[in-house]
Amino acid sequence: MVNHKRIHIRIPVIAHGTLSTTEGTVIQVQTIDISEGGFRVDCPSTSFGDTEFDVNISTNSRGNINFKAIGIHANGDVAGFKITDIDSCNLHTICLLIYDFQSTEEFIKYIDEKNILHEWLSDDNGDMLDVTFEAYSI
Repeated sequence: MVNHKRIHIRIPVIAHGTLSTTEGTVIQVQTIDISEGGFRVDCPSTSFGDTEFDVNISTNSRGNINFKAIGIHANGDVAGFKITDIDSCNLHTICLLIYDFQSTEEFIKYIDEKNILHEWLSDDNGDMLDVTFEAYSI
């Protein structure tokens, strides 16, 4: 599998998905989360090698999302994929899903629970960056 550093926030999305190959293999999956750069699914741990999949994710709130992806990790019953090719319309749909979630109180709980601020505010070595916020008055 490929070494991969995440640069986009993942948000929980439970949806039905299919992974299809050009050889005709179709794998039914359920998504766990998604970001602008990839997604994770509930899937028996397997090595996908360099196989590129045609992916269809069917969400309740935003309809179908289609793109191409490759597997980057498999651990237990979870597999992670990197999006390799997506058109602007489908990317926009993912961005809308993220926006929808970030507009909820659940999002605040999620970033605390998943320690996302640490991920956002650390350097390449994992050391916390020194960040300060100042009040601004008009």
